[in-house]
Amino acid sequence: MFGQGVVGMIALLIIGQTAGEVGSIENDSIVRDPVITLEQALDNAEAHHEQVRINRHGMEQARLKRDRALAAFLPQVTFTTTLTHYDQEIIYGDRIMQEQDALSGDIQARLPLYSAPLFPAWSKAKSLVASDEHDFEWQTRTFLFEVSQAYYAALSAQNLLQTAERSLETVREHLAATEARLAAGEVLELDLTRARIEVLTAEADLVRAVNAFDGAFDYLSFLIMTDRPFQLANPIITELAMFEPEQLGEQALRARPDVIAREYEIRSGESALREAWLEYLPELYLTATYRGSENTGFSGEEFSWNVLFSLNWLLYDGGKRGADRHEWSAILDISRLHKQLLERSIRLDVKQALRDLVTARATLKTVLGKLELAGHNQELVLERYKAGLATALEIIDADDQLRQAEYAVVTETLNLDLKRLNLFQVLGLDPLGKEISRP
Repeated sequence: MFGQGVVGMIALLIIGQTAGEVGSIENDSIVRDPVITLEQALDNAEAHHEQVRINRHGMEQARLKRDRALAAFLPQVTFTTTLTHYDQEIIYGDRIMQEQDALSGDIQARLPLYSAPLFPAWSKAKSLVASDEHDFEWQTRTFLFEVSQAYYAALSAQNLLQTAERSLETVREHLAATEARLAAGEVLELDLTRARIEVLTAEADLVRAVNAFDGAFDYLSFLIMTDRPFQLANPIITELAMFEPEQLGEQALRARPDVIAREYEIRSGESALREAWLEYLPELYLTATYRGSENTGFSGEEFSWNVLFSLNWLLYDGGKRGADRHEWSAILDISRLHKQLLERSIRLDVKQALRDLVTARATLKTVLGKLELAGHNQELVLERYKAGLATALEIIDADDQLRQAEYAVVTETLNLDLKRLNLFQVLGLDPLGKEISRP
């Protein structure tokens, strides 16, 4: 759900041709708004969003598996009471052997003295809990990366609106200049028509920019559970030391919770397979019973107790234990294959993420160069236009090239930010590029 929303928002930004250098909108209503950093946005989302809270409850439920496994080692105590109505009262001499209505009760405690399967069952439960905890950690971390994507998309939308406003202001100035020159007989009616078309185009771009801005900020507000209005700040990102892809791949395998979860899953499967084998061994139990009854019998005592040692050995169960053993063997093989596939996928993802980041940096460098040239070209054409040496069509074309270059810079800046985020996530880092310490 959240990932699709971010992708859709980014697509809206690109389709609407809304881009620009990351920054804040310079007007009074925005400047007074509180600034939310990426760190604050992540903290708000982690503290309050329902998805994170659901993951926390999932962790708590996972820990109950360990408690259930521990219960098997502790004595099981039961209390039973009955009221029995007999067909007759039995009297022997001066003693009532059997009351017609007799109340009785007993307390029984049963403790396993030796049950070999309990030990691997306990190990299996602990491994399952650890696996679930790391899976929930990975889900939470994935959500926080989606928050970061939304943050960068909102930053681009914020700057996009600034660019659209600036472009509209520029073409309106050129329209006014063209109207003045037309009145002086220096340009043709066609030049005025083209200038008016450029104003209409810039106004439409501004509408798209405003809608993209509102959509991006509304979505970010939804994720971080903070009401608008607010403005954003450029994140301070930790630059990665560039190692070989193989080294970074090994780092990712050590850092990512989903890989650690698969390791614990394998340990759980190994314990379960041992448990299935140990089911063939006998079990020794201690049972202590304390009983009270109104029917005293020949002893004349209302209360009695006994201790029972029992050896239980299931010799034949119809093949159930064998089926369990084969099933857990297959599950263990599947877990190992899942981990192997995940590790190979991560190594491939690291290489591709590095390539994508290098490409994004090179592309941004190119469009920055084009922006510089487009700005210089626009200045030259404007000077020629003021001197009467350039036509209105030339100045319109120069304005359009500059506007497209500005849009390209914002688009590629956002693309670079998202590629960097992707690399951080693949490597098991946080959205700021920092390693996550484990307790």
